[in-house]
Amino acid sequence: MKKAAEAAGRSVSEEVEHRMERLAHYEMVIAEVQEWQAKMALNIEAAERSNLEAVLLRRNWKKLHGASFNSGNWISPDNHNLPPGGFISEEEAASFLKPAAQPSPIDMEALSRLVERAVKQAFAEAKLAS
Repeated sequence: MKKAAEAAGRSVSEEVEHRMERLAHYEMVIAEVQEWQAKMALNIEAAERSNLEAVLLRRNWKKLHGASFNSGNWISPDNHNLPPGGFISEEEAASFLKPAAQPSPIDMEALSRLVERAVKQAFAEAKLAS
């Protein structure tokens, strides 16, 4: 404590006072964080108890129906570029969906070589290759 006080240019009693003030501040901040966490937990619980579908819609999630889904499928806002709210047709909604990531030609070539080696190895192990 004495070394810390000297390094900070304070007396030992001033250092003790300084640390007590910091401790009080830390305790206040921790209490505020805990209060915020409790409020957030209650908000989440309330959302789950009430209508989760309404919460998702307010957050710009989209529910799409179609043959490929067999039921409603929720799409997050980072996977579509539909405007928030409003009504559009399913065909129009499908046109807004972001395309799936496409592998690069280098990836496709590497995958092709990998599959070719695996098939050759499988034939060799089965003694089907000449």
